[in-house]
Amino acid sequence: MTAVSCDGGPWPGIALPLDPLTDLPVAVAYLSGPDLVIGFAKNACRRLAGDREVIGVPVRKAFPELAVQGRFDVLDRVIRTGQPARGSEIEVRVNRGGRAERLFVDFACQPVRDSAGGISGVLVHAADVTAHMHERRRHELLAAQACEAQERYRTLFETLPQGIICYRGDGSVFAANPAATRILGLEARAMTTWPLGTGGQPVREDGTPYRPEELPAQTALRTGEVVPDVIVGKPHARTGELRWLRVTAVPDERDSSGRPQRAYAIFTDLTEQYQMEAELRESTSLLGRLRDANVLGVVLVGEERVYEANDAFLDIVGYARGDVDAGRISYKSLTPPEWAGRDRDALAQLHRNGAFQPYDKEYVHRDGHRVPVLVGAAVVNRKAA
Repeated sequence: MTAVSCDGGPWPGIALPLDPLTDLPVAVAYLSGPDLVIGFAKNACRRLAGDREVIGVPVRKAFPELAVQGRFDVLDRVIRTGQPARGSEIEVRVNRGGRAERLFVDFACQPVRDSAGGISGVLVHAADVTAHMHERRRHELLAAQACEAQERYRTLFETLPQGIICYRGDGSVFAANPAATRILGLEARAMTTWPLGTGGQPVREDGTPYRPEELPAQTALRTGEVVPDVIVGKPHARTGELRWLRVTAVPDERDSSGRPQRAYAIFTDLTEQYQMEAELRESTSLLGRLRDANVLGVVLVGEERVYEANDAFLDIVGYARGDVDAGRISYKSLTPPEWAGRDRDALAQLHRNGAFQPYDKEYVHRDGHRVPVLVGAAVVNRKAA
């Protein structure tokens, strides 16, 4: 075993073993004398100095860049007070091989006393924790990004107009967004299983009931496949109104055997669309019956053109079916200028009430003469309007 003696210096009598310290993964150095001369330095300490020779050199000359940064004040305090000092993740800038590097170190400074009880030197342990710091900060950044992403997903989950219901592998519900509770008419605490027990049995478009295992979420959990665009009719829990839903179920979080442990049902409420389509079909059927009856003139108009008219109306204004199909008839062109104000009043009443009181006016026949008529109107599809 090799030892270093500081005999003959102002703080004599210290002998320290070197060989066991040589290959430790931390920098170890013994500093002695009023100038804190480096009596020995482990290999890691020399590497911090860029392999410069530091033995026998005062520490402030061996590491001038640290002296400028005031990092040796702690050594003066240890000698002055006789108390050890520690630091964690202290930022330092060192010159290694002519290149400045920014490091983070943990250190401990331990005063060494001679036989008389005086301070004979300082034993310094320093560990380069730069890689650890960078890794920890990377994890902290990833954690912060995960929290931020989770917050964004939570906001999206709570504000999406589509309903979302989250299922465990056993079919129980562990979460539902506000849109889902609103569409189904259920409180969140009532949504524990699917099919949801309150509000009636889910049905297909033809009115036949779904069995529980046939529903999209259960199918996704059973097969492990995405189940897209399934139409499900579900009675509203409070009103009993049948709500029509387009449901897509997505499996997630598989176990070691590949079986899904979760599934998400995402659904859009199609009820208003279905109602509008039914009203349009009914209106179209009524218009067709009126048109075919040819008892009264019936016309379907928009802001720019006449879209449909029965033969009786075409006879009144003198136009042919081909003029309608080609879009050549404008309702405004059928009305003399002096009737424009009365038409505007009627149109305003139509928008307010869906219909207006019949009134007398005139149309301009295709050959230019005027035809007295009694006009009434109603919105064909008020929701569409």
